[in-house]
Order: sequence, then C-alpha cells, then structure tokens
Amino acid sequence: MKWTDSIRGRLLLWLGLLLAAVLSGFGMAAYQLQRTQLFAGMDEELAELVSQLSQEARGTPPSGGREGREPGFGGGGPGERMPRDREGPDRDGFGGFDEPFGPPGPPPDFEDRSPDDRELKISSELMKRLGDGQEAGFAVWRRGGTLRGSNLIPVPNYPSRAGHDTLVRFRHRGHWREAYHFTEIGECVLVGRDGSEEIAELHRAGIRLGLAGVGVLAIGLGGGWWLATRSLQPIDEMSRTARRISEGRLSERVPVGSPDSELGRLATVMNTTFDRLESAFDRQRQFTADASHELRTPLTLMISEAQTVLSRDRAAADYREAVEQCLEAAVRMRDLTASLLQLARIEGELGEASTFELRACVRTEIEALGPRIESSGVRVDTDLLEVVCLGDAIRAGRVVANLLGNAVHHTPPGGRVVLSMERDDVFVVLVVEDTGSGIAAEDLPHIFERFYRADKVRSRSEGRFGLGLAICKAAMEADGGSIMVSSKPGSGTRFEVRWKVDEAEC
Repeated sequence: MKWTDSIRGRLLLWLGLLLAAVLSGFGMAAYQLQRTQLFAGMDEELAELVSQLSQEARGTPPSGGREGREPGFGGGGPGERMPRDREGPDRDGFGGFDEPFGPPGPPPDFEDRSPDDRELKISSELMKRLGDGQEAGFAVWRRGGTLRGSNLIPVPNYPSRAGHDTLVRFRHRGHWREAYHFTEIGECVLVGRDGSEEIAELHRAGIRLGLAGVGVLAIGLGGGWWLATRSLQPIDEMSRTARRISEGRLSERVPVGSPDSELGRLATVMNTTFDRLESAFDRQRQFTADASHELRTPLTLMISEAQTVLSRDRAAADYREAVEQCLEAAVRMRDLTASLLQLARIEGELGEASTFELRACVRTEIEALGPRIESSGVRVDTDLLEVVCLGDAIRAGRVVANLLGNAVHHTPPGGRVVLSMERDDVFVVLVVEDTGSGIAAEDLPHIFERFYRADKVRSRSEGRFGLGLAICKAAMEADGGSIMVSSKPGSGTRFEVRWKVDEAEC
C-alpha cells in the first residue's frame, strides 16, 4: 500500500503543504522587509552625498575657490543638503525623490558661464565621506556626457536621463549601489558604494530564514505524525479486533475510550454489530445441532425397523407394521424440513410494502383449524375489528395459525381461547389468550428460540418441533411488527402481536 493511501499519509501531506506555503510566504515577506531596510539606509546615505556633491560641483567658480559663489543658487553652504519636500523624501520605485534640487527656473549665476570652463573642486570633509574609490566613490559628468571628475576605477557608465528629470535615481552595478542626479544645467553627479557587506548580510539572513523554516516544518511534521498516530490508534485497534473476529474469535470486542466521541460512537456501533454477529453464529450452531438431533431420531427409527424386519423372515403383519412406522418417521422428517424451510424463507424475505385485512385473515385461519378445535373440546371466542395492516397476508396467516394452534393444544377440554383486537392511530394489536396450563417463568425468555420446548418429553412424543414461535417472531420482524408473551403457570398464556396500521386507515 502506498503511504498516500493511508489517512495518516494524506493528513501529513496536507499539513506539509500548508506549512510549506505559510512558511514560504512568511520567509519571503521577512526577506523582502530586511532587504528594503538594508537598501533604504544605504540609499538615504547616498542621496545625502549626492545632494552635497551636487551643491559643491555647481558652486565651484571657474578659477577655483569658493569666494565667487552666489548664495542664492542651490541653497546654503557646501555642506547643506538640497531642498526636499516638507513632508520628507517620497521615493519612487527606484528610491528617487519627487522634488528637483534647487529653486525652479534657470540658475541665475550660470546664465553667462560655460560649465566646461569650471574646475571640479570638492571639500576635504566631503572627500572623506566619498571615499577613495575602492569601497565608495563618485563621478561627475559635464553636460553631454564628458567626464568632469571621478575617483572610481573603472569609471561607471554614464547614466541615461529621461527628459529633464532632476530626481535622485538609484541603480545597481554589480555589487555596487549607486545614486545619481542630473542638475538643471545638465551635469550628472553620481555617488556609489560597495554593497558587498549588505548583500552578504542579506544572504545570511536568507539562509537563517530558510533553516528556521526547515526546522519549523520538521517540527510541524513530527508533531502532525505524532498527533495523527495518536488520533488514529483507536482505528488501528478496531482493525486488529475485526481481524481477530474474522478469524473466529467472536467474543472479541473493540475497546470504547470515550463513548461520546466520534470514534467512541463508532466503536459502540461495531460492538453492537459484533454482538449480533456472535448471536447469529450461536443460533446457527444451535440450529444445526438441533436439526441434526431432530432428524437423527426418525432416521434411526427407520434404519432400526428396516434392520429388524430384514433380519429374518416375518409375517405380512410384521412387515406392514414396520412400513407404517417408517412412514410415520418419514412424515415427521417431512414436517420438520417443511418447518425449517418455512423459517429460512421468512428470514430471507424482505418486508415489502403490502397490506392485508387482519379480521379476514384471522377468520380464515379459524375456519382452517375448525376440525381440530371441535375435536379438542375448546371454545374459541373472537372480538375482532375491521382494520387494514401493513405486512404480508401469508406471513400474518402463519402467525395466527401457530398461535391459535398452540393455544388449543395447551388448553384442556372445556377451556377457552379468546382472540381480540385493540388499535390506536399507529398500531393494531391481536391478542391470543387461553386458559391453559401456562408457561414457567424460566421458560418465557426462551420460547421464541428454535427447537425450544417448555415440555420437552411431551412435545417430542406429540411430534412438535419447537419451531412455531420462532416462525412467528421471524414473520413479525419481517413485517416490521413485534410479538410479546406473558403467562402465569396454571392461569393461561397471553400473546400480543402488533402490526402497523395502513396510513390510509389513520
């Protein structure tokens, strides 16, 4: 069996996929947040350096020195940052600022001055911050792309400009992070620094996040395996118990942990099923043993009679007597097998949606037993109702015939048998009550069992098999009804048979 075919395997698969999706999303979000924070700090520093370098590059007079600067252009002194939005920097997708540097309009002090004639001079303080070109550096281009000055080796490519854009833009060049800005007169100022340390830190953070995710996934799968195994343990125990029962150990039962839980209710239902299964097997074994015993007696009698008459020559009367005894035994076997087939047929039938009129059924069976009733000296009284019941008319006739026959048989001459009916909106009850000898209390729980006889010696001698009441019970169960008995020794017996009333009658 594949591991995905088991409930445990499918649960772990779904748990693993869910954990992997959640951890992947969380890891990507955390990685992106750390990346944004790392480059945000770097971009802030580069933007400040570009601002200062741009001011010094534009404020340097042609012959050098700072004396000739006009303070009105580009803000204050050389160390001052270029003006920004009063709400703070608002970067675009590349981290650029939305406001151009400097006041709007053409710079007044450069209207008659050629940028190609100006010498690039940078203060020593700013040069310390710009670096020596190894880990950080700068480059300034004149309008048109001619390099004005740089300490970067090799010199980076001249950035492209979209229209008259004067925002600070950012770009990656290998592991370098660079910020550049085009001034109003067309010069380009670029500052860059080596981002290897930040990139390495970002990679280390990614590895830490990955290892943490793998650890959480492993712990989650381990916990899921333990929880699934513990939750499915009762199912495994049920499977093992069912296997032992299938091997013939019918007394085994599934342990019920918590009766109110789903598995507890399932275990209870299974145990009930196993109880019925064991009971059915017990009845089958008892039935087989009883049927074998009942058939063995007439067969033994037939064999014995045949052997006796064949042992020597006898008179015709002896042969006739032997044949009559064999015939009597054969009739007994025929009646027994007919009763067994009748019982088996009833138990194998499914209750069909049919109806019958109960009063007519009872009268038919009374007429059929008329000769036997007359010869017994028992009076039969009736108090019947006209009612249509749900069930099979043939099965109902067998029930009435068996109960009436038993009542007449166990009632002494001069006694009385009463058949009456009671009904409500759902059920009708046929009551068969006699004034016979009654049934002992210890026999009452067993009278519906196959081959059970309260008076075993008398019943066997009279050719009774103990199947009549078993047939009655099977017939009532097939029709969705019930049969009950109450009795007092010496006072008679009362049977109550209950059928459902047809809805059209309600």
